[in-house]
Amino acid sequence: MAQALLTLIPWLVLPIVIITLLIFSMTIIRRVKEPEPKLSARAGFWAGIVLFVIFIVSQLRDVQEPRFDFSSVPGFDFIPLIVGGLIGFALLWAIRITLPTRFVGVLTLLLTAASTSALYSFVFIESLRATVLYASLGIALGVLVHVVLLPSTIRTLWQPAVRSTVAKVEPRADEVVRTNFN
Repeated sequence: MAQALLTLIPWLVLPIVIITLLIFSMTIIRRVKEPEPKLSARAGFWAGIVLFVIFIVSQLRDVQEPRFDFSSVPGFDFIPLIVGGLIGFALLWAIRITLPTRFVGVLTLLLTAASTSALYSFVFIESLRATVLYASLGIALGVLVHVVLLPSTIRTLWQPAVRSTVAKVEPRADEVVRTNFN
């Protein structure tokens, strides 16, 4: 039973956490309403996919068959957990700030490239498995701690977005009079 849990948790829970980060990147794209930031977010997503492909090509020599047994479960690694936690905590803040701007494309690029590369590394590159495991779980923990401490962030991010409109500027009365007589 213990062996099944130790195999199931890293090989089921972690991929779900990493795929959730990728889905979060796609959700950000849907949340952007303005045309320029939305295009930037989409381009960032696809640039992240391109970076993922570049990563795969650069790591082909290190690819190994995944081992789903007890011996391939990594040991505890504190530093990636803390760094991932800090990144996850800052992630929601960064998204809230950049959602209405073109910089949101950089965030979708980073989320897409990081999540796809992390999943690939976890499954196929055994030397990176522990680092990816604890960094990804740290990011998830950081996001959740952010929500625990600042729950209004979630409401702010997921409330219905309103498109900004350019205010129609009416000419002043003296300008209308001048243009009519000239």
